[in-house]
Amino acid sequence: MYSENKNQESGDMVQLTKRQATLVSVAILFVCVFMFIIGYFVGKKSVLDEFAAKVSKESFADQVEYAFASQALHAMDDAVDSDYDDEASDQNSTDELTKLSSEETKSKSVEAKKDEVIQIEKAQEPVQVNQVQQERGIWYAKLIGFGSQKSASAFADRLQKKGVEVRIKTHMSKTASGKKRTWYQALTGEYTDKKEFDAVLDKIISLEHLKRNDIQIVQTDAIAA
Repeated sequence: MYSENKNQESGDMVQLTKRQATLVSVAILFVCVFMFIIGYFVGKKSVLDEFAAKVSKESFADQVEYAFASQALHAMDDAVDSDYDDEASDQNSTDELTKLSSEETKSKSVEAKKDEVIQIEKAQEPVQVNQVQQERGIWYAKLIGFGSQKSASAFADRLQKKGVEVRIKTHMSKTASGKKRTWYQALTGEYTDKKEFDAVLDKIISLEHLKRNDIQIVQTDAIAA
């Protein structure tokens, strides 16, 4: 009898111990779940905070970069405007210089390639002489004019090598704008024989391909060249 009661108490103690173990397990599981939930939300909040901080930093960096980019664009625009103003100013200066030089350009005579050939105006009044003056006269021709002494000298040298006498005379004249200009006149030698003079003149025209209408023949009773 006593033995049965003892066995029953032992069974109750074992059963109570299992119940307690179950409760303890449930409690531990609940605590673990609760801690997991808390940890999840805490971790999620931490991640959200880090993400927000990162986004804020990136946004600030974008704002700074945008500010620098805007300043750079404004600086480029100012530089372009300045260059445009400089080009406009240079263009205006060029236009003024072109306008100032247009009068001088218009006043220039016809030029043949490298040589600045100045056509000599024909005499307004033809020389009238009688037969006696013709026999005693001296003939020479004003050929063509040059804008540079070098070109005039080269012209004279070519003819002198062909046995033709040519002289160079320096002249000063004014352009339409009032500027002084130096040019050089090519002259033939002086001849007292009209036939000899005509032969020399024909030779010059043939060698240099000149036009007779552009040549002024001068006849005097004394040396006037």
